[in-house]
Amino acid sequence: MAITIILEDGTGVTSANAFESVANTATRIADLGLTAFAALTTAQQTAAVVRGTQRIDTRLVDGASGTPTKITQGLEAPRVGWYVDRETVDSDEIPAILLDLCAYAAEEVAKELDGTTVEVPAGVTEVQLAGGSRVKLDVATKSSSGSVSGTEAKSLLHRMMGVPQR
Repeated sequence: MAITIILEDGTGVTSANAFESVANTATRIADLGLTAFAALTTAQQTAAVVRGTQRIDTRLVDGASGTPTKITQGLEAPRVGWYVDRETVDSDEIPAILLDLCAYAAEEVAKELDGTTVEVPAGVTEVQLAGGSRVKLDVATKSSSGSVSGTEAKSLLHRMMGVPQR
């Protein structure tokens, strides 16, 4: 069964499974200088977008500041009372930094789909996103208590969750 992308448009779409289309994700990934996603078939790219969005939605957005706009929405964003980089995010907005993260996650899924080994060097790994933001990948998980694990207060995860930066 083919996967169909149902886009979150900022209104709290009940069955949404992605924040961006395959075409927009491909553009973001190309802007990041990554290549595995481009080598996939359209069906594989669609699956990578959905799986990448799921990974980011469950690891980063769940537990972010604020609450989902609607109780019935398919993804954790958009949110009411959400802060990113100490700035309020409108309740109908999907922040660009979240879109970049979903694109990066889709690239990682693409590597898994095409059999490429995903190597993460020991210690902290950084990714430079479009627009110059840097992401520390060692903080992309939460402990069982729901608190953020990791050491970098300036990480994207902390920014997404509204944690003050030092």
